[in-house]
Amino acid sequence: MINGVTELCMTKADVLSGLEKLQVCTHYMSSGQKIDYMPYDIQMDPVEPVYVELDGWKEVIQDIHRFEELPSALQKYTEFIEHATGVPVTIISTGSDRNQILHRDLAEISTHS
Repeated sequence: MINGVTELCMTKADVLSGLEKLQVCTHYMSSGQKIDYMPYDIQMDPVEPVYVELDGWKEVIQDIHRFEELPSALQKYTEFIEHATGVPVTIISTGSDRNQILHRDLAEISTHS
């Protein structure tokens, strides 16, 4: 919101492989209200995260270099992040090696979303 982010990079997508479910924090409960930002002072008022549960995937993704080849659950997870943030994910790291990176073209993303 402050810096005008226009693209996101998702790192460590490979370490999520093997999880049955993913918990994604989308909001917080503070003073009985659902808010979409982390309050400045959480010392005075306890804050609880609100999660959305998404399906995980079991496939190994280290050798994948095209978005369409990713497990459908990872594609949906990426699209969930894009819709929630309003910012496209253009880079996804699929492993620890510098060659294990998936690049997405902005034009391609806008036609799929």
